Amino acid sequence: MRNITWSVCVGLAAAMLVAAAPARASAQERAVDLGFGYSFLRIIPSEGDGTNLGAGWFASVGAQMGTLGIVGAVAGNYKTETVVGVDFTEKFHTFLAGPRVASRAGGPARVFGQLLVGATRVSISGGGQGESETDFTISPGAHVDIAVNRMLGIRVGGNLHIIRAKGDGSGHTWEKAFQAIAGIVVRPGQ
Repeated sequence: MRNITWSVCVGLAAAMLVAAAPARASAQERAVDLGFGYSFLRIIPSEGDGTNLGAGWFASVGAQMGTLGIVGAVAGNYKTETVVGVDFTEKFHTFLAGPRVASRAGGPARVFGQLLVGATRVSISGGGQGESETDFTISPGAHVDIAVNRMLGIRVGGNLHIIRAKGDGSGHTWEKAFQAIAGIVVRPGQ
């Protein structure tokens, strides 16, 4: 499974670079965008049942030159459950950056793919105790921006976080989490 995951990520990165290579951006094609909004996260563990973290947010900043761009993104997702009268809180934060390739299609919609890398910080606390860890993360994603006007748009999309988590003493494991986002995108200076 690990070899397939790496192969997919390397293939996506190569496709993004090849697609963007011929693009030379004019001044009109250069753009900065700020995105923010709601984030839903589904943790898909390698063993056992998954869990939903429905309370969440995301924020991103991107710079686009033609079809090729770069983006930085942060997000937080949270869940609190009460077990035998004790509240347990799970927090999931991602800090990611990397390349983005956007379509050149006309009209109000712009489709883009991105391949981000960075860190995921997971913490669980409850009953006066807490535990946390920070893990390497690869996150391919696909998004659509739909323009409302020149400066404002709506963003929807999804990311698959592939997380190199610390194991139970027998090494590392690769865990996954799917993130769905919906929010606003602002393009200052447009």
